[in-house]
Amino acid sequence: GFRCWQLFDVRAWPTLVVIDTDGRVHGSYVGEGRRAEIDEQVGRLLEAAAERDARVYETLAPASRPEPKLPLR
Repeated sequence: GFRCWQLFDVRAWPTLVVIDTDGRVHGSYVGEGRRAEIDEQVGRLLEAAAERDARVYETLAPASRPEPKLPLR
């Protein structure tokens, strides 16, 4: 229902929104080819979280969905 689009004011595809460990939005990156900028932003946020000891490590079960045995369309 485009809920995330509305919550984060997304106007184009692809858009990536960077959110910190406290749930605050720190950046919105529209379009492809923005990896270096995103990596830099995430690195800064991880460093800041480490300084506050706010990093959370949780083990998650891998998500797996078997492929349906159907012909390609």
